[in-house]
Amino acid sequence: MQHVFTNQGSQLRWRATFDTPREDISAHLYNITIAYEHTQPPSQPNLDNPGDTAVSGDILLTWAASTDPDGSIDHYELQSSNEDGFSIGLATYTTTGTSYNVTAPTDGVFFFRVRAVDNDDVYSLWSNIESITIASGLPPPPPSSGFPIEAISLVAILALGISVYYDRRMR
Repeated sequence: MQHVFTNQGSQLRWRATFDTPREDISAHLYNITIAYEHTQPPSQPNLDNPGDTAVSGDILLTWAASTDPDGSIDHYELQSSNEDGFSIGLATYTTTGTSYNVTAPTDGVFFFRVRAVDNDDVYSLWSNIESITIASGLPPPPPSSGFPIEAISLVAILALGISVYYDRRMR
């Protein structure tokens, strides 16, 4: 017997139940029942923009909650990368809420995306990708008060050179 599945997807969960009148002695199979069900993925979450730049430390990422047409959301997976194609992921964080506090380990540009996982272990599509630039947070040097040291040094060198030149001419 052949069956054509009408729902497209990459996951199939099935169960076969074998029934015989005397399971302990019969070697014959009298009836086969195959049941299957199709579960729909949760909706795609929408990741909020975390801003353009932040100082090293914690970055609060938030997103709109997903919905599941045939169940409930079990958790979210938040992924970070240092390139927007996510060919190399830096970390994956799991949370049941719609926000997560990430600590940036170094300076640079970081990219984030999130997806929902429902109670049937079916994944949503990845959200939009957002990025943020992390700076070390060191303040710029304070302005120097008074006359800049470079100018003082230049004047001192010029004065010394002129005095040596003048001293030579006098002899």
